[in-house]
Amino acid sequence: MEPEIQQVKKKSRTKRIIICILGVLLAIVGSVAFYLYNNYSRLLSDALLNSFNSSLFSDVYELKFEKLGVNLLTGNIQVYNVEFKPREKPLVSYPYINSSLELRTKKVLLSNVDIPTLLKTQRLQMDKIEIIEPDIELKLAGEKYIMFPFHDTTVVAVKKNKKHPIKSYSLKEFALVNASFHAMNAAKQREATVKNLNIALKGLNIDQVPGKDLLTNKEVELSIGEISWRLHKDAIRYISIKDYDLKLDSLILENHPDTSIFHIANFSTGLNELDVQTGDSLFHLTMKSFKLSYRDNAIVLKGVSFKPNMSDAAMQKRFVWRAPVFSGTVGTIKLVGLNFDSLIYRKKILMDELELDKASVSIFTDQSKAVNPNKFPGYPGQQIGGLNIPLRIKKLKGTNLALINKERKPNGEQAQIHINIQTLNGQNITTFPTNQPLAVTADAYIDSKAHVKLGLGFSYNEPQFTISAKVKPFNLPDLNPL
Repeated sequence: MEPEIQQVKKKSRTKRIIICILGVLLAIVGSVAFYLYNNYSRLLSDALLNSFNSSLFSDVYELKFEKLGVNLLTGNIQVYNVEFKPREKPLVSYPYINSSLELRTKKVLLSNVDIPTLLKTQRLQMDKIEIIEPDIELKLAGEKYIMFPFHDTTVVAVKKNKKHPIKSYSLKEFALVNASFHAMNAAKQREATVKNLNIALKGLNIDQVPGKDLLTNKEVELSIGEISWRLHKDAIRYISIKDYDLKLDSLILENHPDTSIFHIANFSTGLNELDVQTGDSLFHLTMKSFKLSYRDNAIVLKGVSFKPNMSDAAMQKRFVWRAPVFSGTVGTIKLVGLNFDSLIYRKKILMDELELDKASVSIFTDQSKAVNPNKFPGYPGQQIGGLNIPLRIKKLKGTNLALINKERKPNGEQAQIHINIQTLNGQNITTFPTNQPLAVTADAYIDSKAHVKLGLGFSYNEPQFTISAKVKPFNLPDLNPL
């Protein structure tokens, strides 16, 4: 019995010894791993900074960060408390740089980094960059904003620089997540503030050749929670937008010194709650929503309102001569069959149909004021024909429209007419040469009493028009106020 007990005790001591040895080995391995990890992180930090400092960007900007974490299995790197800002004094002067960028963020994620290449050559190659909740500050100047030095530096008298420019670069994905953005143009006194900015790029490629920068993207998605502009010197003083989004497919951008050319396969954009105030604070424009689709050749606007910020009488006091004051709302505006290519590249407005629904327009005039003898309103044919932009709208279609004409009579009394238009149709709205008239037909009620069907033809060649009308029976005294 005793030999068996002794044998059990020997086995127990052996196990304890083995466990102690394994514990010591694990502690040693853990310590070594911890040392190597810290040392590896330091090496990667140095390599990352060296990669930046070897580029032309470092002549103008400096990069700082607090610490770096790495997953050796996936090649993912996390950089914490990153700061990218202009140097107080540039290492090299680039006179053509007129603007600057400053970025601060708590975290930047670099996915699938080629770590051996980064350590050996200080070249940063990866699949994805993700910047989390950054604060971005832009200071802008000039007509064309240039923030970074580029390869073509012939206009800069500098000593030979061994730093490498970014001639080409490829990235599978780039993401900017919940950014805050502020831009200021002191010369033009313009300021923009953006909240919840998100940008996602896929298939990004940048190539730089003498005289041209080429940028391509397979997909671009941008969304903004809220954006506002303040334009202190412009006719438009304030603009605000909520829920803006933009999607681009197959974007190609050619950036030349004097111009930029872009090509796209498809794009769509939209926004909510547009609010615009004019510089003189006289008018207020709002819009509930805006949707644009390049592929569908369509634009849809809803809840459009254009109104003065003061009364009709106060507005009339601003004019020496008789002048109409307009205000109105439109439920829906649709631009159907709009040729975006002609609009973008040739500055021509060509569309198949313009649709209006649930619109109400008010016109106020003060008949006690004299008509300006040097300014007489032209007929629609001459007014449209005199527009400076090439225009062709094949059809105009309006439903549920209301026209309210208000007047102050010479004796001071007020008068108004309500015209409810059930349907309005127009054809051949154009600034191009044509022998066909601008044709308009309407089915309307005057003060809800007289039912009128009206046909008008306005000549583009002569200040003249034709009219045909059919009025259904009505009680004539009902129109005495008219």
